[in-house]
Amino acid sequence: MNAAEVLTIADLAKELGVSHATAKPLTEGLPVVMTVGRTNLYFRRDVKDALRERHQKVLNFLGVRPESESYDNVMTSDAKVSDEQE
Repeated sequence: MNAAEVLTIADLAKELGVSHATAKPLTEGLPVVMTVGRTNLYFRRDVKDALRERHQKVLNFLGVRPESESYDNVMTSDAKVSDEQE
């Protein structure tokens, strides 16, 4: 398991700039990857997907594209690559 793939509630609170009490409900219903002591670890992807799903109306209003439509995830070019170099 890669450390960049998981996060704790404290990590989520820090990244979102909110309190621990505000961040904790955002992880409700998500599967726990691992528990270390009293600290639960969640997959970052699960947290992002849950937040996107819960706030889809706001994201649509703001014009935020789903990751599947993001320009960052384009795998093939729309333009032809020239064989000739000038």
